[in-house]
Amino acid sequence: MKRFIYLTALSVITAFGFNSCSKPGCTDSRATNYSADVNEDDGTCVYRGDITFWCLPDVSTTLKDAGHTVLRFELEGQIVDSVVTEFFFSPTGDCGTAGAKTIARDDLPYEYRHYKYRVRGLENATLYEGFVTLDANECLSIQLE
Repeated sequence: MKRFIYLTALSVITAFGFNSCSKPGCTDSRATNYSADVNEDDGTCVYRGDITFWCLPDVSTTLKDAGHTVLRFELEGQIVDSVVTEFFFSPTGDCGTAGAKTIARDDLPYEYRHYKYRVRGLENATLYEGFVTLDANECLSIQLE
C-alpha cells in the first residue's frame, strides 16, 4: 500500500512538474516581445522595422517650388506621417537622420512585411509610390528623386 501511495504521489509530482515547465510566449530574440523566461513559442512574436524617406536638397526645392509645401506619407492606404517640404532634405538616407522622415513600424507580425507606400503633395496628388519589403530590425531607406 505504501508503494502504491508513493508511486501515485511521484506520478502527480512528475505530471505537475512537466506541465509547469511549459511557459508559452515569444522565443525569437529578434522580436520586441521576446522573453528569456519562455520555453514554448506560441506564435505571438511581434517585430519592429523603420522606413526612412529622404531626398537631396535640389529635390526638396523642386517639390516646394511646384507648390508641394507639405508631404504626406502613406502606408497601405493610411496616412502615417507628414513633413514640411522646406525642411525635408538630407545628404543620406540613414535612419533617424535630420531632414529625413523615419517612420517606425512596431507591429510587424512576422520577420518581414510588404508595404505599398505613397507620398502625397498638393491637393493630395500622388508624387511617389511603390512596393517595399520591410525586414524586422532593419531601416529601409527610400530616396525620393
